[in-house]
Amino acid sequence: MKKHILALCLACLVAMSANAFAATPEAETLSVEQQGAQKWMETMLVKADYKTALSQLGEEGKKALTEKQMKEKQEAILKNLGKMQKHQFNAWIRLGKYDRIVYAAQFEKYPLVQCDIIVDQKGQVIAFGLSPIQQQKQDAGAEKDKKKTKK
Repeated sequence: MKKHILALCLACLVAMSANAFAATPEAETLSVEQQGAQKWMETMLVKADYKTALSQLGEEGKKALTEKQMKEKQEAILKNLGKMQKHQFNAWIRLGKYDRIVYAAQFEKYPLVQCDIIVDQKGQVIAFGLSPIQQQKQDAGAEKDKKKTKK
């Protein structure tokens, strides 16, 4: 009897773990989209190769940007932010037939930049945006208090 109960418990355990580790369609989509976004970021933001990055855009992205515009964006990114040093996946947001992948990144000139990349479900980049995040001084209130006490 103990063997039957143990076998039943083992079968339930295996069945539950198989469901827990099963890949969902969303996980597969995220994986494809994330690979496309990372490949594009490596080309555009690390290697600074705007021509190859332009060729990696999806059809809608290519319609929205000309080679001249892409070159200007590349120059502005290098001038204002520098090259990307590292990045970390932050969020994945479903937007109908497009998805928004958000990364927190570190550039040469800014320690924290939010990278928003809009991709289609094939993993092709449609649009992108970079937003440097200004860090506030935490001790600003303490500085004001010191100035008041000195008077």
